[in-house]
Amino acid sequence: MRVLVLESHPGVASEAVEALTRAGHIIERCDTADRRYPCRGLAGTGDCPLDEHVDVAVLARELGDDTVPHGALCAARSRVPVIETNPSHANLGFPTPVWTSVAGSGIVDECERAASDGRAHARAVAERLVALGVLTRDETTGPDRAVAISVSRDVNRLALRIELADSVRDRQGAIRRAATQALRDFDKRVSVIDVVLDPAR
Repeated sequence: MRVLVLESHPGVASEAVEALTRAGHIIERCDTADRRYPCRGLAGTGDCPLDEHVDVAVLARELGDDTVPHGALCAARSRVPVIETNPSHANLGFPTPVWTSVAGSGIVDECERAASDGRAHARAVAERLVALGVLTRDETTGPDRAVAISVSRDVNRLALRIELADSVRDRQGAIRRAATQALRDFDKRVSVIDVVLDPAR
């Protein structure tokens, strides 16, 4: 797993880096030693880690520091899950479903889960289908929903699974097309999207 580590101050992510390295994961950084450049993407050859596949980003900030490194915002915008290691910091209200906070001791498990987790993608697809009028809110939420959407992430690949109740089978073509486009719009970096339609269980 490739993990982009972001720090508000040098060294605040050392425990997370040690735990992730011990678990066999690859650490990437986007900061530079040259203070003239705020990120690797603007320095030298311009090799931003997010130009390649990154499974998850880890953000560590000093207690009481509410600044956010630019790399964390770049990662969230690229639909890479951002895991903040200090639970004393709230989500900060960013309008993105890919940002979560965890206790430092659970960072490896959380990163491994987030690396394949597509819940944010699935929520975005469901919301788009409702906004487009392809489905109603009731058809996508609750225990009696007619459509269940799930997404799993892999390297440059997303798997979209749509479970359909009989009541919406007549709309399955429209649902499939709109859901696939919604997923592509949400995560533009992924090159392959696999779509499976299943009967509701």
